[in-house]
Amino acid sequence: MQENYWKVSNCTVFPGSSNLRVYAVSLGITDGPSAALAQQQRHQARSDSSSITRQLPEPQQRPAYAYPWSARRLLLPPPISIPKPGVAAPTLPSPSPSPSPSPSPSPFPRFGHALSAAATTSGELYLFGGLVCETARNDLYLFSIRDISATLVQTSSEIPSPRVGHASTIVGNVLIVWGGDTKTDPWSNQSEKQDDGLYLLNLISREWTRVSMYGSAPAGQYGHAVTVVRTKFFVFGGQVDGEFLNDLWSFDLTTRKFRSI
Repeated sequence: MQENYWKVSNCTVFPGSSNLRVYAVSLGITDGPSAALAQQQRHQARSDSSSITRQLPEPQQRPAYAYPWSARRLLLPPPISIPKPGVAAPTLPSPSPSPSPSPSPSPFPRFGHALSAAATTSGELYLFGGLVCETARNDLYLFSIRDISATLVQTSSEIPSPRVGHASTIVGNVLIVWGGDTKTDPWSNQSEKQDDGLYLLNLISREWTRVSMYGSAPAGQYGHAVTVVRTKFFVFGGQVDGEFLNDLWSFDLTTRKFRSI
């Protein structure tokens, strides 16, 4: 309303006109010299608006492939086993057809597992442990992002115990696993502390190693986050027996020592 009255104050009021007629001129619903001036101003405003609109870039249409979600069937190749030394693979008579190997069991559904955030140079991710049908697991799956497959991998040596809520990362050809709730079994000794060991898996030989650590170290916790920067393995947050933490630790892979930051 103030804008309309401002326009009216710039119009010429002729004898015999009334405030109602002038207000009507500001709305452009009457004729006369003031109406012509108002119409000219509106026309100029529309011209300016159209010129500005022509100068604005045309909105780009989003291509159909801009949405990344899609459904793909997960391939399940046969499990990868470790050949036993001194044991030859069974041979079948030549007339007998070779039986097709059984596929890997599906890794899902499960939760609380650890999946490496970055793939290897060959496009592989590794999933370890987690909870399957209310039971903690310590199995290892190899995910290939090239053919969308998941393969059960047999490992050996110091295999980590079943756990949930742990975390992992990859450094070169080594998978690092730390933490997790290792007391999910109701029949286990609940008075024992969580496993606070640091485990390294050689992805070439598929052998686990439990690293011996020196000095103080964080308590075995779960629901934490980990990452690696050069030779330092960092652990942040998580919880222990229902107590949430916000501590930050670094583990030097060369000296094998944890340090609180």
